[in-house]
Amino acid sequence: MENSGKKYQIDTEENKMFLGELQKNLLNFGKGFLSPGGSAYFLGDDGTPWKDRNRETWITCRMVHVYSMGIMLGDKESPALVHGAVHGLLEELKDRENGGWYPGITPDNKFLPDKQCYAHAFVLLAASSALLAGEKDADLLTVDYFMWDELLPLAEKKEPSGETAVTPAAEKPATVKESKSLHEEIKEKLVAIGELLGFESRAEVRITAGAVVDAVWEAKIGNMGKAIYVFEVQSKGSIDSLILNLKKAQNNAAVQAVVAVADEAQLAKIIKESRGVIEEKDLRTWDSEDVLAVYDALVRAHESINKLALVPDSF
Repeated sequence: MENSGKKYQIDTEENKMFLGELQKNLLNFGKGFLSPGGSAYFLGDDGTPWKDRNRETWITCRMVHVYSMGIMLGDKESPALVHGAVHGLLEELKDRENGGWYPGITPDNKFLPDKQCYAHAFVLLAASSALLAGEKDADLLTVDYFMWDELLPLAEKKEPSGETAVTPAAEKPATVKESKSLHEEIKEKLVAIGELLGFESRAEVRITAGAVVDAVWEAKIGNMGKAIYVFEVQSKGSIDSLILNLKKAQNNAAVQAVVAVADEAQLAKIIKESRGVIEEKDLRTWDSEDVLAVYDALVRAHESINKLALVPDSF
């Protein structure tokens, strides 16, 4: 009786064996989830896949997360399961026409309609977990959706002509030509955009030895680590300094992408002069005018949602 109680006492040998057995049982239970295309079946009480039900994106993402933990715990079957499910997210469940992910697939392989914020949040969880677990295709998921499929295409759409809502920073949206201190203006807007998107967003951050960058967006992934996006603003001065800072930032393992922010002419110079220093696929560029437009659009959206009073003041 005394020995049996020890399995509930943290760090005893009995406890470690007990937890190890539970871990093994849980991982074994779900190993039938993977469909031929990579999306996840719902499972019955005995782990049998329910093939007559929809195969949903959020379930697939959860299984990627679970078996990424399996990889880290040394389970030999987990790598193949993670790879298969990531393939499902990149192929079977992805909306290749409009970007993002469908909510799921029916048993006869038809897409479920609409888009769900809930499901997309789980894509970020799956991508982060798989990346940390060493899945070779995980990097195709991480920033692909969260920033580059959704945010930057919006930035590429120019602000339409006409009256614009007043923002907290000015009576009307500043343009690059009107800005008296372009570098500081854009840097402040980058930090504000990050905050509005839910990132921990800061300016003037030492990202690695010898490199202080203009702005970073940081997302903490549970207790597994963090993902960082680095921004450098160019208004005047040495382009070499910007390129060097972004190159140094890539030495930080948590940095998922580096972004140069400038006007159209400066961006052309940055792209040209960075060749051979930063791989073209690793360097993102963002027009300063688009940063201002995205900021104004996000502020208006935030103000409009706040008017709904969905969250009580006491919260």
